[in-house]
Amino acid sequence: MYHDRIEPAGSARDAAIENLQHALAGLAAGLDVRFVHAASTLATVIDTVNRVIASLDSIINAIDEQTGKAAVRILRESARELTALPLLQHERVNDLGVVRRAAAELNLHVMQIQEMLRILRVNGTNLKIAASGSAPVTRFVEEMFERFDAGDAHLKGFMATLQELVEGVATVQRAARLIAAECGKVIPLVPDRLADDALELQAHQVSIADSAADVRGIAREVQGRVAVILGALQIGDISRQRLEHMVAALQLVSARRLEDDVQTPAARAVEAHILALIEAQLTDIAADLDSETGLLVNAIHELGPHTGELVSLIEESDVGREGHAFLHRLERGFTEIDGLTEQLRAGNSRTLTMTAVVIDTMGDLTTRLEAVRTVRADVQDTAVKARLHGERLGAAGRSVAIVADEIGSCADRLDQAVNGVGWAIRELGAASVSIRHRHETALESDPGPKLAWSLALIREACRRTDQGIGEGGIDARDLIQTLDDAGARLADELELAATISGFVRTLRGLGGEVAALDEADHAPLRTILQEIEAMYTMAREREVHRAFLLPGMELMAATQSDAFDDGLF
Repeated sequence: MYHDRIEPAGSARDAAIENLQHALAGLAAGLDVRFVHAASTLATVIDTVNRVIASLDSIINAIDEQTGKAAVRILRESARELTALPLLQHERVNDLGVVRRAAAELNLHVMQIQEMLRILRVNGTNLKIAASGSAPVTRFVEEMFERFDAGDAHLKGFMATLQELVEGVATVQRAARLIAAECGKVIPLVPDRLADDALELQAHQVSIADSAADVRGIAREVQGRVAVILGALQIGDISRQRLEHMVAALQLVSARRLEDDVQTPAARAVEAHILALIEAQLTDIAADLDSETGLLVNAIHELGPHTGELVSLIEESDVGREGHAFLHRLERGFTEIDGLTEQLRAGNSRTLTMTAVVIDTMGDLTTRLEAVRTVRADVQDTAVKARLHGERLGAAGRSVAIVADEIGSCADRLDQAVNGVGWAIRELGAASVSIRHRHETALESDPGPKLAWSLALIREACRRTDQGIGEGGIDARDLIQTLDDAGARLADELELAATISGFVRTLRGLGGEVAALDEADHAPLRTILQEIEAMYTMAREREVHRAFLLPGMELMAATQSDAFDDGLF
């Protein structure tokens, strides 16, 4: 009940109600603009925060966990391989020494074979003379010469391949001496630095993981604040709808004043009842607006400390400036190592190339050994045929037999030379197995490609870190300024409770004295109350409305649509 109120004159009262109606309608229409601006500011803040976090993620993932572990492993492997390189070179030189000795033996025995073939040619001529031009002897001697010619061709090919082998070994040995000299310059300096870098990179990865956890924690806090802000922003739409409902209620009051004689006590009591309901709704709207806009502004202000933490991560922590400095120092170190090991890796590459040539050449020599053995078989065959022919000639064949014996003696010495070739080839085969094994191991453990991969990885990490720090730092500083400006501006723009409280005071002045209603006056008031309740879309409106129901009245059941809105609001 409202008592002791001054009631304005009819025309003034009508004007006051109409003015209040227009003022509430204008406020409702302007709410969307205010809250759209608040939502736009929030969208800018959220977008900037997301960009800052994305920049930090880019820095953190410049070397992700798996790649970082691979880089640490490769650095350690490279250090071990460089450390083991002198021993590998020593073993390689020993193998090449075996090859050179075997090649010298091969050369000696092949020259012996060539000498035997020269002597056999002389003996072949002597055999034709001793046989007095015998056609059969002449024929098989000519066949022997043809075989010797073929043997010479094989031997020349053998000697050419042997020469390639000797030259290849000499080239590898020169490269090995260069590698030995370079090893003295970079070992143990470079392996030790690589091992230290691996330890530092591993520690950096641990620090990065901690920083990533910090970023995720801040992101969760920001998301929580944003959720509060998004919830608070709904008050704009809620308040607009509720104000529009009160504007419609005032229209009902104005329409009734035109239809009825509002000077009667009963009419004044009905109107005062409705104005009191509108007053209560506006008071509740003002309280909700004050609470929710306060939450919104406070939540935006509370984003500031989180932004400061993001800036700190970018500018001070291991993920930011310190991590940036570490990666660039690592890059400079790798670049220097790349220069220090350039000659070493080049020499090792040439050694690997020539070693492959040596391996192939030794395989070719093994194949050509069969051709040398064929020469030996041909000479032995010639000696046997000469003896048999001499026996058939009887006394006249004595000279032939002497020459045949000489050919046989040459065949024995040739057999020894060929056996020497076979022994040297076996030595080469054993050395070839060892060299091939070391060659394959060296190909797998060549530090060059691994160091190049590590350098490329660190350079890309530096690029991403530089970009993340640059962009993230700018965004973070912009965000701080945006939050500082937005908080104060939104607080002013959303200060609506005082305005609505002024409307409440106006309504209290318009309400007049509320008299008790007779039973007969309940019907028109019941109708207006039901008409107003039918406008509601939110549970809170109905709760305020409940206090103004007449005895025996109940709230109408909410529609399915209203129930959905109640869930939202």
